[in-house]
Amino acid sequence: MPHFTRFRTCRAWLTAWLLACAFPAMAGLSVYTSWSTLPPVSAANQRSIDFSTTTLAGEGASRLSYSSSGDTCPKLFGICLLGTSSGGINLTSVVTGLLGFSGNTLGIDSGHNAGGSSAQTTINFVNPTPYVGFMWDAQFVSESTQLVNLTLEDNSIVTLKNCRSSANPQCVGAYVSPSWITDVYNVLLGWVLGDIVTTYPLYVMYQPSDGKKIKSVQFVSKECVGCGFLSSSTAQTTHIDQLTYVDAAVVPHHLRVSANSNAKSANEDVGYTVTACGNADCSLPWTSGVTGTLTFSGASPSTASQGFSIPAGPTNSTTVTMQYTGSGTGTVAMSAYSPTPSNTPKVFCGMGATPTGGGSCAITVTPPVDHFQVTTPASNGLTCETVTYTIKACSNATCSTVLTTGASGTLSLAGATPVNSAGFTTNASGIATVTVRTTTIGNVTASITGASPAPQNALRCGMGVSAGAGNSCVYEAKQSKFKFDVPHHVGGVVQSVVINAIKSSEDGSRCGAAFAATEKSVMFTCTSASHSGLTGSVALQGNGTGAAMGVCNGAAKSHTLKFDANGQASMNLSYAEAGETNVLASYTGTGAESGLSMSGDDSFITVPKTLSMVATGPYVAGTTAITSPAALTVTALNNNDQVMTAFGNEVNNPARITVSKAGQSPTGADANVVAPSIAMNNMASGLATGTLRWAEVGTLSLAASLNAGSVYNNAGIPVSGSVSSVGPFIPHHFDVEVTQGSSDLCTQVFTYSGESFKTQVTAQNADGAKTVNYDGRSTMSAYFAKAVTLSGTSSTGSSGSLTGSAIAASDFAKGVATVRPVYAFSAKATAPASITVSAAENAPGTVNSSAGSAGVAKVRSGRLFLSNAFGSGRTILRVPAQLQYWSGKAWVLNGDDNCSVIPNNAVILARYLDSRGVVSGAPWGNVTATGFTASAGQGSITLSAPANGATGSIDLAVNLGDTSTDSSCLVSHPSGGNAQRAWLRGPHGACSGTGPFDPSARASMGVFAPETTRVMHAQDMY
Repeated sequence: MPHFTRFRTCRAWLTAWLLACAFPAMAGLSVYTSWSTLPPVSAANQRSIDFSTTTLAGEGASRLSYSSSGDTCPKLFGICLLGTSSGGINLTSVVTGLLGFSGNTLGIDSGHNAGGSSAQTTINFVNPTPYVGFMWDAQFVSESTQLVNLTLEDNSIVTLKNCRSSANPQCVGAYVSPSWITDVYNVLLGWVLGDIVTTYPLYVMYQPSDGKKIKSVQFVSKECVGCGFLSSSTAQTTHIDQLTYVDAAVVPHHLRVSANSNAKSANEDVGYTVTACGNADCSLPWTSGVTGTLTFSGASPSTASQGFSIPAGPTNSTTVTMQYTGSGTGTVAMSAYSPTPSNTPKVFCGMGATPTGGGSCAITVTPPVDHFQVTTPASNGLTCETVTYTIKACSNATCSTVLTTGASGTLSLAGATPVNSAGFTTNASGIATVTVRTTTIGNVTASITGASPAPQNALRCGMGVSAGAGNSCVYEAKQSKFKFDVPHHVGGVVQSVVINAIKSSEDGSRCGAAFAATEKSVMFTCTSASHSGLTGSVALQGNGTGAAMGVCNGAAKSHTLKFDANGQASMNLSYAEAGETNVLASYTGTGAESGLSMSGDDSFITVPKTLSMVATGPYVAGTTAITSPAALTVTALNNNDQVMTAFGNEVNNPARITVSKAGQSPTGADANVVAPSIAMNNMASGLATGTLRWAEVGTLSLAASLNAGSVYNNAGIPVSGSVSSVGPFIPHHFDVEVTQGSSDLCTQVFTYSGESFKTQVTAQNADGAKTVNYDGRSTMSAYFAKAVTLSGTSSTGSSGSLTGSAIAASDFAKGVATVRPVYAFSAKATAPASITVSAAENAPGTVNSSAGSAGVAKVRSGRLFLSNAFGSGRTILRVPAQLQYWSGKAWVLNGDDNCSVIPNNAVILARYLDSRGVVSGAPWGNVTATGFTASAGQGSITLSAPANGATGSIDLAVNLGDTSTDSSCLVSHPSGGNAQRAWLRGPHGACSGTGPFDPSARASMGVFAPETTRVMHAQDMY
């Protein structure tokens, strides 16, 4: 280790430097004595001040601030006394001869005043840094004259000193090799001749181990008091270079997520490494600390998300470990991070490759091998034939899914010679085949060794039958046998089967006919491979002389077969039930054939022709238990439409039926396509029942399918069923909503008798949700909306009628129809009543509002009433108007009316009279009339002041109808506009006849009402 020694005339205090135990090194402190590369840690957000090209001042106030101070010397006339000096700071101090130091340095001179002078520089970091590093010319004397004080975020202070004691963790000298000669000299002679000062150029880095950050660093140089001859003092100078810190304000360039491979097996640990990068190629780490969250999707992740944290410091990465329990594509994403990287994209991915901005964040997750299956076409064969072993890598217990990415291993065969073992690798279908030949008679046992991936469960075999747990893995090699193949077929279909009698030559090299041109009585036994016992019997008929259709079951029965010259015979076979059936043919010789024993077997699967489905109502829309569901029945039928009672009673993986939606009506852009709720009971004895609910209106098409892993899937014959036009489903009820007011622009809490009100009818299911498919528009492929009629019932029993109550099917759009019916009392003088508005389908009439909500319209019999008006004729004249309703006793103010509008042109100025009351032949004064909008049931018709000072009276009326002439009691009825509010016509005292009448009044201008004509009380009498 390089070091430098220089002598000073100083005296060392005698210190205890031999201790019984050593104090441990300070946590977080690193001292480097090799400076081939400075600083020892390089990061994108690390700053390094060399006091030449980069300076404290150049860092700027956004990164740091600094200050310096030093003790002053004793002075006379402003001049330091002889032999003394003030402490000082030199930011461009140059030191030579020390490795690692170059150019300018920070020089801190303690000064000398014989009283302990010192100087210091303090650097404050705007953004606290996780570590601080610096070059230090550590000078080791008998006193601690060089100090470094580091203030942490919690205001605690860590101090480093230029001492050498290994017992003191603050001493940086404890990290360098000691010089015992120098230490002995300083102890014995330093107090007389002065210490030998040993200087080490060190790179010191301090990083708090508890995660705290450093907010300031202070460098102190002290006068060595009592170091010189006879305890005299001497100044000390400290040099600092290559000051390094982390600027936390700099954000990372990007974050990386990587894995060591792009393919993993299910339930295998996946380690995702998160790395904080300071530049595009990540050659510069980012070290201020990062937190965030990784999220996982696809392939059934063991956790949906997991947080990560990279602490501040030299390390810029961390690893998150998880598993995928399913198969497929597993994808990782970073859903949150802090701080936010500067680059776009923020996150680079690389699975088994260098992460890039466009790199894949997905890995392929292969399913585990649940078990292997080994099958052969038959349980036995001839020594003159080869046998093919089929190996399947199954991903689940039923083998409905297989490993598609390849499994490998060795098929080991033990027993009859020659013993064969062969390696295999399964293909994309999860299958491999191995073909071998056994030339000697005996049993051959199959097993699998060295499999990769290793199976989770034991091998399952099927020698001539479907593979299953507990089945034998033994294949028998024979000298002779019956060989036949019964095809899989639909139950009840007769199969023609060729049976061969074959024997091997003595050396097993050739196959020949065992029987030729002869008839034999062969015993047949039929057993079930899928059920606990055979249901019924297999019908079997040989081709021998006089052979008739017989049965084959668990008890061996003889059937006559006629073999031709090639050793072939034929038989007809039929089985009406479902399942996998084993057929064993055997023959035992007698007489000249005594000792001959031949057998052979095969298995076949019979499946249903169809899964017949029947649905029965009620078909009421809704998915809750408020209504009864539709009933479903699925029956397994054979070719003769007979129930296959064994279907569903299998021992392993019994047949189960799934019923799902295959289609619906209506369709179209506005149709609500939603799945029904179907609950099926287990299939048993060929029959399964279930329930069907649907939230919508229309008809359904349903399909029945067989469960994966069922033995019937091995037949290669589809087992399915379907039914269409199930329904139609209808709404559960109508909800009726009434919004009162003559228009959508102004709504009220009442409706006048004879005035229309908005009524909305909504078709609802039993869940209280709208049935969107109750729609009669052309945008639907089929229309399930019906014509609906509204009805109104008075709360008081008053007589009246509801018109405009018919709703056409085409008025319904997405389950909603809106109309504006009118309810009118039979008599004008009818007290207010609440009218309950209900809805019901015209036909078949099963949907109505009884189970829903009815609308309520509060109806009042109303009229518009005008009062006579008098004015000066010099200003406008207001003719008072009131909106009134019949309370049951009198016409009273309708203070709830804020919507009625009387337009200008509906005010008819019918007759003009002069100031003497004489009818004028023509209008005078150019008087105009302005209508009003009711406010709290009141308003006024405004007449303009007559021109040229004209005076007189005007008879006026309001045309509330929809024709050009009014129906008031006035004599004159000139043509004009109208208000189209006939419901405000009513009885008026000055009129004769049945009415109703438009209101009228007289406006007098320049004529005042005499005192005697003021009205104290008025009441209309009818």
